Amino acid sequence: MVRSRGLAVTGPSINAEMRVGGGDDAAKFGLAGSRATRDQHHGIRQFGQEASCTVPVMPDRITAPLILVVDDSPEMRRYLSILLELEYYRVETACTGTEALRLVREGLDAAVIVLDVQMPGIDGLTTLRQLKRLRPDARVIMCSGLDDARTRRRAQQLGAAAYLVKPVQQLYLSAAVERCVGNHEGRGDYGSNAVLSIIRTPTAIA
Repeated sequence: MVRSRGLAVTGPSINAEMRVGGGDDAAKFGLAGSRATRDQHHGIRQFGQEASCTVPVMPDRITAPLILVVDDSPEMRRYLSILLELEYYRVETACTGTEALRLVREGLDAAVIVLDVQMPGIDGLTTLRQLKRLRPDARVIMCSGLDDARTRRRAQQLGAAAYLVKPVQQLYLSAAVERCVGNHEGRGDYGSNAVLSIIRTPTAIA
């Protein structure tokens, strides 16, 4: 059973190597290990530390961390919003990089920003660079339908906290957001030497 913010999911243990893209990736991100470890603790490693998906229940949405979801696809915005709201996060959305920058300039204090890479107009990397100028401490998770090494390196250079490859699954989104929220609230270590986490999800959602 995997417990998250007010949600319990029961099912077979997750095969880390299949879910993350092979044994090398599983070992790299701390997913390889004993069967008992995988059965009891479905987590990933970010910034050299383990990020568990088991978090305290947060019944009060008013005080819950705010997540800004930026994606030009209405379907993807709705999908990510549902996943995050199931975790009892508050969610604000923007359909363009320009709108996201406006919200931040107007004082939106998002604990985490989930940002699409491929967007018309101002793309995700340009938006990321400008967000970091406005808020150097912003925790930004990049999402992309392409697992491109050059884009990942550029996102890392610009200060992205993690890079999710679409289609995004709740397990990996939850773990990435949880780690960023912990840093936003002053828990854990987040510095310039942090290593960008690349989370590869399957090509199709079962």
